[in-house]
Amino acid sequence: MANTAINDHPLIGTEHVFRADQPPYDPAEDNEPGHLVIGNGHHVTIRSVFHNWNAVEGLTMFYIRCHETGEHTHVTPDDLGISDEV
Repeated sequence: MANTAINDHPLIGTEHVFRADQPPYDPAEDNEPGHLVIGNGHHVTIRSVFHNWNAVEGLTMFYIRCHETGEHTHVTPDDLGISDEV
């Protein structure tokens, strides 16, 4: 079954901070190879909301854009410190 976005979800377009409960991303400490998509403390805008992601009952995923990197990725409500129950 394909994942279907909830186009009228009230969180679409809202801005949040990724993993605000963790130490902020520090590029000087980053020794991971590859391209940074998002780091702790980065600001995001929710672009889409999906419930029951990949047919997993109760799993909500947000498709977001990271302001600092310009990249898009999927994160959970917990990653943003919010509930998807709006």
